[in-house]
Amino acid sequence: MSPPAPNGAAASQQGAVLTVGPNLHVRRDELVRLLTDELRRLGYTQSAAELERESNVPFESHDVAQFRSAILTGQWADAINLLPSVGVPLTQPDVPNGAYATALFLIKEQQYLELLEQQNVPAALTVLREDLTPLQHDPTRLHELSSYLMCGPPDMLRATAQWTGVAGGSRATLLHRLQTDVLPASAMVRDGRLETLIAQALARQVAQCTYHSAEAHDGKPLGLLADHACEARDTVPATCLATFTDPEDEVWHLAFSHAGDRLAAVGQDGRLLIWDVRTRHLLFRLHAHVLAATYLAWSPDDKYLVSCSNDTKARIWDPANGSCVTVLDAHSEFVTAAGWLPDSRRLITGGLDKQLFLWNVDGTLVHRWSNNARVSDMQVSDDGRFVVVMSTDKVRVHDLHTRTEISSLTEAHGITSLCLSKDGRYLLLNLSSQEIHLWDLFPTPTADNIDSSVASRMSPSSSTTSLPLRSPLIPNGHPSPIPASASAALSTGIPARPDLAATYTGHKQGRFVIRSALGGYGEAFIASGSEDARVYVWHRASRALVNVLEGHSDTVNAVAWNPRVPGMLASASDDRTVRLYAPKMLSVEVEDGGRLTFWWTRDSRWVPSSEDA
Repeated sequence: MSPPAPNGAAASQQGAVLTVGPNLHVRRDELVRLLTDELRRLGYTQSAAELERESNVPFESHDVAQFRSAILTGQWADAINLLPSVGVPLTQPDVPNGAYATALFLIKEQQYLELLEQQNVPAALTVLREDLTPLQHDPTRLHELSSYLMCGPPDMLRATAQWTGVAGGSRATLLHRLQTDVLPASAMVRDGRLETLIAQALARQVAQCTYHSAEAHDGKPLGLLADHACEARDTVPATCLATFTDPEDEVWHLAFSHAGDRLAAVGQDGRLLIWDVRTRHLLFRLHAHVLAATYLAWSPDDKYLVSCSNDTKARIWDPANGSCVTVLDAHSEFVTAAGWLPDSRRLITGGLDKQLFLWNVDGTLVHRWSNNARVSDMQVSDDGRFVVVMSTDKVRVHDLHTRTEISSLTEAHGITSLCLSKDGRYLLLNLSSQEIHLWDLFPTPTADNIDSSVASRMSPSSSTTSLPLRSPLIPNGHPSPIPASASAALSTGIPARPDLAATYTGHKQGRFVIRSALGGYGEAFIASGSEDARVYVWHRASRALVNVLEGHSDTVNAVAWNPRVPGMLASASDDRTVRLYAPKMLSVEVEDGGRLTFWWTRDSRWVPSSEDA
């Protein structure tokens, strides 16, 4: 038996075709049915009825309407008898996975559960034995259904079966499942089908929008009257808000506090500088180290700030008063990086002595690992589950609980710095070959990216040779909605095999450490310093270079995104300055006392201050 004509539409309408684009044609009657459905969903039932009358295109055929009613009122025998009339032919009904057997199983399953809900166990047992079991449709599901006989009260049944019951709309759920999984699309219009098509079109427009970032719209509706397109001024740093000239030597690294209200920087002279972002005032100039300071990191609660130095020490600071809380003195060579655990009470340091140390904030050494390779950069994931450790040409990912290696990758050229995404899945690497690579550390498992070898312990056999003083290991200067695969790697110890997701080019890098960073709304952008005194900004998804920021007069060593003011970017340079950039739509007002207030010009929405965090 052939499928029914689309909802009984008139023959004159069935063949009518509407051209919607070059070589794109749709059936007019199908479009009318979608419009009728949407009018009903919007509450315009009279308009929907008038559209059916005027177009002579019924929304549903008589048989489909009867089938819908039979399901929603629990007339199971009638619903089964109507299956051939709604496009589920009675052909090979004994095939376990056929359309008819599937529909029959779903209907009888609903009947069985309703009988149990009514506590009519004998009738339910009859349906189970005489109707469901002979279908041999899904043995696992059949076993689950059998176990529900022991559930007792209806509340227990609904909770155990994760089933809403008759009063909870389970029949409507059944109808939806039959509609999507069994019935042909021509028989019954999928609920909200027009909205689905609109969503698909908008998703494609968004994907093609170079400057789009989802959070920037903050729940605002996307327009339907014109194709979606964000402007660069909405999200891309373009305007220099401030230039800090307080540094007295080259600035090699910088970082915003998590509240976004303070900015810290270190450099060649070993000093640590902390500014108030909104007042632009220098809060502290600290003589932090006797040799160059190369790295710093704020604790998650912003109560502490750690600085790392070529003097073989790391120091923990109280940024509220500028005092040194603890000196971490265990490394025998340059301390190159540090990362905090989520509790803000523990941190890890790494150095060129091939050591990783886990510390308490009071300076107590908790654990040490021998890395057998110089640690030139590292970062702890935001959830504290793993740490990414970088040497000259290799990156290793270690589970912090088991201290096993769960992933690794090797680059053909020298790696100068790394940046881990907030979700811990993507890793950004700057290379001496003038490329920036974005790696997916935990891609969806496939036959090509699963490494079945046993996870190695945290003492890899390979090592790297030391480099000359002015090298990628030494900062420019002189004498970087967890996916399931990540959870699997963390729980089983079987290493994941990273995939190279994207490559970004255009900046200049060859001699020095240059740092890049993920940032902006939803980390939609990538920014990097450059040896040509510029800051380069790419759109992460499209890989398009969206802006090149001028202003510095010497190598830009590092950049940092403000986590609370999306689009605000700071840069550190050998020209002894730090600059703040922001999108053009980010307006700045100077209050009494020179305090800056940031707000979005498009809708006068105030940017959250640290008090809002």
